[in-house]
Amino acid sequence: MKVYIRGLTPYVDFWAFRRTGLKESAPSIRNLKVYAAFGMDITSAIPLPLPPSDTANPAEISIKIVEGEVPVNPDLPYAVGGIRYGRLGEAIQFDVPWAARYRIEGASRIVVQRVPGATEDFAGLYLSGLILATMLGARGIITLHGSAVSSAGGGIIFIGDKGAGKSTTAAALAARGCRILCDDVIPIAEGPEIYPGIPLPKLLPDAYEKLIGSPEKAPELFDGVSKYQVSLPSSDKPTALRMIIALEIAHRESLHIDPIRGGAKIHKILQNTMSLAGIDEPVLVFDRCAERLAAVPCYRIQRPAGKYCLDELVDAVIQLDHEAAAVKP
Repeated sequence: MKVYIRGLTPYVDFWAFRRTGLKESAPSIRNLKVYAAFGMDITSAIPLPLPPSDTANPAEISIKIVEGEVPVNPDLPYAVGGIRYGRLGEAIQFDVPWAARYRIEGASRIVVQRVPGATEDFAGLYLSGLILATMLGARGIITLHGSAVSSAGGGIIFIGDKGAGKSTTAAALAARGCRILCDDVIPIAEGPEIYPGIPLPKLLPDAYEKLIGSPEKAPELFDGVSKYQVSLPSSDKPTALRMIIALEIAHRESLHIDPIRGGAKIHKILQNTMSLAGIDEPVLVFDRCAERLAAVPCYRIQRPAGKYCLDELVDAVIQLDHEAAAVKP
């Protein structure tokens, strides 16, 4: 299984965010805000790039994020890049040296201590990705790295390597009537059901220009690295999982589609599962994927390297969705 630590670059001010990095900012009013994502209501003292909660329909699960003391621990046993982490008794601690220290306490509380100079917004980026994804795993939720949309018939998940076109395909489907469910972190609960997450796909400049317009006219959407994070029609409702599509780039002359079944399907899904050594038990992750996703159709779509075929790819996905609707009992 691959370990994915994504979403670490600043988000756009879709939810009143600004790309501030480690610059000092004026003191903020410390009001608690309630967000809804990943099947949870999240009450946070730190701003998060997540949709606001629907107070009329509260989630069954609620967690609280507070600022407090998280002591430095030089003996955290695991590392991903410059991030160190590990279990400390019943808690899980993460040390992100350029942002904050985070301690997950039980199943419903996270304590955050920002490093000097780090803004609330910057610390919030890791909360909405790495930290909450870890908490989801502790609750028995499968988390995949990819993008997900909601069609009229159900949820479609796109997985694949970096640059395979996951976010771009999701964004193109949003222009054809689908709604974005989440980008980067995809939570799959029992059912199987996709929980909505961060509905902001990230597009490379060429994809942004084809789907949205000139990126030069939207500098505020630039993530500071290489992509533009955009607001598109989205859904905040849990959605039954219809199918999983693995996107690949291949040396072919045309688009190629084939089903993935049995052990090969589970292997492909596990390759795109978000998990952390020392935190997530590999056997449990495997069992959850095998049991929860056994009946979910999975397809591989290979597109020609160096050839633009986004419209053809989207047409193929829509056709697969229609075929799945036709055979649904």
